[in-house]
Amino acid sequence: MVSVCIGDSITAGAAATVPFPIILANLTGDTVRNKGINGNTTTKMLARFDDDVVAQTPSRVVILWGHNDIVGSTPAATIVSNLTAMCDAAVTAGIEPFLSTILPCVNFTDAQDLILDEANAGILSYCTANDIQLLDLGCLLADPGDDHALDTEYTADGTHPNDTGHLLIGNYIYECWSYVPNVWNSLRPAPDTGSIDRSSVDRWDNSECKIGVNIGVTE
Repeated sequence: MVSVCIGDSITAGAAATVPFPIILANLTGDTVRNKGINGNTTTKMLARFDDDVVAQTPSRVVILWGHNDIVGSTPAATIVSNLTAMCDAAVTAGIEPFLSTILPCVNFTDAQDLILDEANAGILSYCTANDIQLLDLGCLLADPGDDHALDTEYTADGTHPNDTGHLLIGNYIYECWSYVPNVWNSLRPAPDTGSIDRSSVDRWDNSECKIGVNIGVTE
């Protein structure tokens, strides 16, 4: 089976020696193509989506993006529109999309934090309305005391996940791939609140994460 992970420097593995696509390949034994490019925005990503994802004919695609848009103060509506257009293109091509929330960053301004919150709300709304698999990585790696910052256990620079963060991301996505109905149902919005039930995230313990045996193929 072939899978693609598309994104920016986070997906590419900046600040990590073993980025999460390698961990996914090791855990699954599948070919996992890393299409992360440093500094990319969702607009640039959308422009290359056909070549870097659709043309690869994968079974599934992980879409993790948005940080550079927020740094550039791109409106949340534009970010969400680009991300959902990629999901729609994937579905049309018979590829199962897994769309991530945007990771927080301690260096964002208050105005940028508002864009982050609005964009993530739009991602949640789209996934709920269209039965798209949500990866709530923004919550998974957030500081328990500040949801606008990454937990310092998972980052050294406040922006990019470190090896521990990528290990957690890889194991989380692997579990989502393996048990999609259970994970997805646990992340659906609570009735009448419009917010995500985050309780399932509590079960994640780094001591239980595995890097996997080296049998996967990354490209």
